[in-house]
Amino acid sequence: MKPENIYSFARLKLCLLLFSLLFFVNPLQAQKQLEDVVYLKNGSILHGTIIENIPGVSIKLQMADRSTWVFKMDEVEKMTREEKPGKPQRLSKEKGFYNVTSAGLIFDEIAGTLSMVNGYKWSPYVATGVLICLDAYGPNTYLPLGIDIRGEILRSTVTPYWYFQAGYPVVSPPSNTWETFKPGMMYQPGAGVQFMIAEKVGFLTEFGYKVQHLQYETNSWGITKQKIQMRNLTFKVGLQF
Repeated sequence: MKPENIYSFARLKLCLLLFSLLFFVNPLQAQKQLEDVVYLKNGSILHGTIIENIPGVSIKLQMADRSTWVFKMDEVEKMTREEKPGKPQRLSKEKGFYNVTSAGLIFDEIAGTLSMVNGYKWSPYVATGVLICLDAYGPNTYLPLGIDIRGEILRSTVTPYWYFQAGYPVVSPPSNTWETFKPGMMYQPGAGVQFMIAEKVGFLTEFGYKVQHLQYETNSWGITKQKIQMRNLTFKVGLQF
């Protein structure tokens, strides 16, 4: 196997490993906290911690405000242990228009990328949008326009997600007398993890694998054409509204 093929194969394995880690990230689930609940025969329901229980005689219940109540057992209908009510989860919008703005790095190059997606979320698991992207490979800049398809894996405050982008550069490196650049299709699959930081606002961190097709022509002692595929791992962070 040629050295460049070995390098490409190793890079592909790294991408697959990163994608696997992102897809199989399970959100950290808060440990359930239980409390004592006392149901009285007069219809009252009290929540707290039973700090003293004399079977058949009485119980002593400490409330959240640290006050203490004593009840005779003939006043008590039943006692249970129940989960404390928690705060409602912050979730992304289920349906409607959305925006994703992100920026990051293109590896193996001195390169950066900035992208924006405006689209419509059909459900938490499928959304489609219009993509505009600015990719700067050193002195060469590309501006692909295209489509973005994405979806969340879980309905949770922290969830993995997937995406696929495809487009065509409307701006590419300028040509001169000796060199001509003809851009081709760009596509990028990827995956990430979304952290809801506010109501319907998510912080995104993601890896992608960007492929940019390009035809390069030189006019020195005859025209020479060369088709190039720039394949690069990307890392981006962003916000979804």
